[in-house]
Amino acid sequence: QSQLSFRFAERGLVTMLRTGAVKTALVFEKGKRHLCAYQTPYMPFELCVKTFEVKNSIAEDGILELDYIIEIRGAKAERTKFSMRIMD
Repeated sequence: QSQLSFRFAERGLVTMLRTGAVKTALVFEKGKRHLCAYQTPYMPFELCVKTFEVKNSIAEDGILELDYIIEIRGAKAERTKFSMRIMD
């Protein structure tokens, strides 16, 4: 069973942690690229997260928005726009 959690070190820096059969820790920081580890049951590998936008207003209105590209060995694999709203 997988679990997803988020850590907020500061307003513009977000870490997404996934546990379970596939484990990863992705780091998002606007305008930066971060090397991240991705562990599968078969083998671990590195990927790069290039972040275009981090909008973290969790404290004000419960919203987190991320716009990023995942690169594997220099090849763009996927551009993602992620939006999360925390509701009572």
